[in-house]
This record gives sequence, structure tokens and C-alpha cells, in this order.
Amino acid sequence: MQGMTETQSAYTVVFASNERGVLPLTVAAFSLVDSARETTTYDIVILSEGICEKSQESIVESIKRVSPRHSVRFFEMSSLYEKQQELDEVCGHWPKSAWARIFIADLLPDVDRVLYLDIDMLICEDCTELFTMDMQGAAVGAVYESISSKNNNYNDKLNIPKQYQGYFNSGTLLMDLNVFRRDKLASKILNFANQYKEHLDYPDQDCLNGALYDNVIRLHPRWNWNDLTTRRVMNHLPNTNTLIRASTYKEIIEASVYPAIIHFFGGDKPWKYNYRIMRNRYEAALKKSGVAGYNLHDGWSFKIFLNRIFYPVIYAMVWHRVRKMRKYFNITEPPPASTWGHSRDIATKGWDAELYQ
Repeated sequence: MQGMTETQSAYTVVFASNERGVLPLTVAAFSLVDSARETTTYDIVILSEGICEKSQESIVESIKRVSPRHSVRFFEMSSLYEKQQELDEVCGHWPKSAWARIFIADLLPDVDRVLYLDIDMLICEDCTELFTMDMQGAAVGAVYESISSKNNNYNDKLNIPKQYQGYFNSGTLLMDLNVFRRDKLASKILNFANQYKEHLDYPDQDCLNGALYDNVIRLHPRWNWNDLTTRRVMNHLPNTNTLIRASTYKEIIEASVYPAIIHFFGGDKPWKYNYRIMRNRYEAALKKSGVAGYNLHDGWSFKIFLNRIFYPVIYAMVWHRVRKMRKYFNITEPPPASTWGHSRDIATKGWDAELYQ
């Protein structure tokens, strides 16, 4: 499917959460509309696992505070999960709401393309480019998180053919719903989950990779940027041929300078105790969104106290190197959304950055 036009009525962005995730969900949705151009309108769909009416009203109020042109819809997922009892065996301690994304094509039968986003994200840029890009027939667009290695071989674990070495992070997932419906991909993903449930570390993400490895268009890492990736520039030379979490050194610098979507994955969430690399930006969005009941000092400990002292020093050194490398690579504008193309092309050429220049 070719990209949509910039004059269409609204772009559909989907989040999924339960009541416990209302605070980060509110910040993520608010940052989406707060970073939108005046010409961009979003249709925000929230797949709910028991979000109460009061919380729903609070989320809508936060979004409408930016502009009334954006719409918000809630879909209660509890009844759907009851029909998918096989998920109980593969979810483990992971919330069922993490699986909501695979049912989007059926829940939104009249929508062609959606952008699914995890709630532990901060959207910093208008997302029109993702909705208008050519997906080259792929079912999903995603940022690759890693490639298979001796100690982390996704191919063996998930029975993926060896030439498909990339493993993508499903926090940002650009989805062609027509492909999902045509190829019955929800059933394919669930079947994979049941077949490989003993091998899943991150159940929903592992299953998306295992079922869709040959049906992905690679997005630039700035659409799913995280501070861990940026910190790793300290350990590499700028002309290295080694990929850093499946991205080139230059791409990491580009993503650090022009982060479009920041992903706060891992255990240290910025709405709990905030010392992450973009802490000031997240705190500003949190306060501006008007979300109630947050306290960035909850859960303080001696470890957290030390982190808040030492991490700013570490990040100061990282940013010094990022600024230096920005000049080295002469990076003056954001790169295109996708530069490596379809996963089948990558499988044919291999993970050699020089082939994609």
C-alpha cells in the first residue's frame, strides 16, 4: 500500500493500557497532540483493559486542552481477552493489554493504517511522515533493536531463518491493517505464541518477530529512540563497521539529535524517579498535560539518590560526544523515516551499512 496523502481527515494512533498505566498513557497521548502540526489531526484509539470512566475523562480533557480537533475513542478489551483464553498460557506476568495490538485490524475494519505506540513513550515530533511513507507491502514498520549474536540468537530461539537476523522493538509499530486482514496475521501471531510459548522472554514482542520477520520495513531509530543506545556511542569509534543495537553509528547520532519518539523502556520509568537522559523534557510534558497524582519522589532509595547524582555527569559526557559527532557527520536535518527498506531486502544484502548508502 502506498502512503496516505497529507490531506486525509485524520491519522489513527493506538495506545493500549490498563488502569495502572493511566499516568504514562496520558503523558504519551498529550505529547502526541502537543507535537502535531496545525495541519495534522489524530484519531486516538485507546484499547482499554478496565480503565475507569473518571480516568477516561481525564485523558480526554488533557488532549482537548491542546486542541479540540483531535478525537479520542476507547475500546474495552476485557471481553475480547475472555475469548482468547490461550493468551493466559503465554502472558505470564505480562499484562494482556500488551497483546491488544494484534487485534487492531479487526477492531478498526475501516482503517487502513495505524501507528501503535507503547505508553512509556514521549512523542516529540509530528508523525505525518510515517502515515505518508511507502511501506513497500510490509505488514509493519519498526525499529530494529538488535541482530542475532552468539549470546542472543533470536533465530534459534524463535525459529527464524538465518538470513533474517534482525529483531525489532514493538513499542513503535506502524501497521498496514489491510495486510493484517488479508493474510490473517492475528491468527498467525497467536498460533506462533502457542507453538513457542516455552521460548518466549518478551511474549508479545517475540511473537510479533517470530511471525512477521519477513514482513517488516525498517524505520530509522529516531522513531523509537532510547538513552541506552545513545550511551553506547561512548564505546565505539565514529568509523566503526559494528552496528550498535542494529543501527549505524551515524544513525545513532541522528536519532540522538532528532529524536521523534523517545522510548523509556526498562525498569526505571521517568514518572517514578526520573534521572533518564531526557528527564527535563518528560517532566515538562507531564506537568503540561495536567495529569493528577504524580510524585517524582515516590520510591526514593539510596540507589536512586546516587543515580540522580552520577547519571547527569555521564549524560553530559555523552552529549558532548554527540555534539562533536554531529559536526563530524555534518548532520543538519532529520533523516528519512526508512533508509534500509524491507526486511527481505536486508536479508538478501545482509547487515552491511555500506550497501545502503
